Amino acid sequence: MSKTFIVHERHDAPWEPSDAHGLPGGMHRVYKSGADDGIQGIIGTFPPGFVEPAHTHDDVDHWCVVIEGEMHVDGKVLGPGSYIYAPRGVCHGPFHYPVGATIFATVRGPGAFTHEFDTPAGVRPPA
Repeated sequence: MSKTFIVHERHDAPWEPSDAHGLPGGMHRVYKSGADDGIQGIIGTFPPGFVEPAHTHDDVDHWCVVIEGEMHVDGKVLGPGSYIYAPRGVCHGPFHYPVGATIFATVRGPGAFTHEFDTPAGVRPPA
């Protein structure tokens, strides 16, 4: 595999609804390296009140950094600069976004970065 330096500007990838990835109500931009190396960079936004149920990705590892807003997970409130890592096959979440959030995620693996939940993801009213 050849190595190439790649630059993407923020408008190189359009905002798309995340419904097809099991995240209705979210939006994302996907940046790929251009090579078929299974690596993607994703910027995602979640509206206030969004809940992403616990889930497992069997075919990709992924990392997330909170850019703005809050991600609540495992009793912790993660703000800008906070980081999570979920190796393939390891259950993670649920993630709550009570004030909304923008995250940067990187995924690596041969599969599509999709989500399958026992309970649907989406905006939930406050408890």
